[in-house]
Amino acid sequence: MAGRTTGVASRTTAGRVTISFDGGFLNVNGPLNYTDISNLFGEDTSAPRSGRTSTRGLADTTLGLKYTLFEDFENGRFVDFGGRLRAPTASRSKGLGTGHIGGDLQLDVTQVLGPWSVFASGGYGIRNGRDADRNPWSASAGVGRTLTENLSAGTFYQWRQSARAGGDAAHEVFAYASYKFSPRFSLMVYGATGFSPESVGREIGIRYTYRWP
Repeated sequence: MAGRTTGVASRTTAGRVTISFDGGFLNVNGPLNYTDISNLFGEDTSAPRSGRTSTRGLADTTLGLKYTLFEDFENGRFVDFGGRLRAPTASRSKGLGTGHIGGDLQLDVTQVLGPWSVFASGGYGIRNGRDADRNPWSASAGVGRTLTENLSAGTFYQWRQSARAGGDAAHEVFAYASYKFSPRFSLMVYGATGFSPESVGREIGIRYTYRWP
């Protein structure tokens, strides 16, 4: 879509829309009521279970739509708002997904400083009533660095509200490396660890993403 240009010293735009499709595979050690871990937002199952387990399998598949609220290319400032619709391709029996369609809304703010970028996000999960007592909030903040023209890496902290009333919030740290094969297709490898009872103990995953345009 056509953007809007204002200012003299810098070029600012708004109104760009990006569509994305992504999925992946993951290997996780964590609490049995921890689900949807591959999607970096998280949610909890409707029936809490005790104990921890190791499991692996396909992640949920998501269709995303992101709208650019503000882009200042000269100063490296970006604000985006988007939503994601999640298809239940992850196994409910393994605790990797709820088995139902879900969604998320998210606001992203990014500041680029040379090869470095600092970013923060706030999210709101829209859950099926069979899977949760409430729609959970989430927040994250981190830093990334461009290593080559196609390779980048970074780390971020994430807080997730439990979707179960009375459940503990999750606190997790992620590290990732992402390689862009083309302007539209990228592959990300990541690892995570958690610091609360409902956090993942250890997670390793691969995500692929296709973006248009």
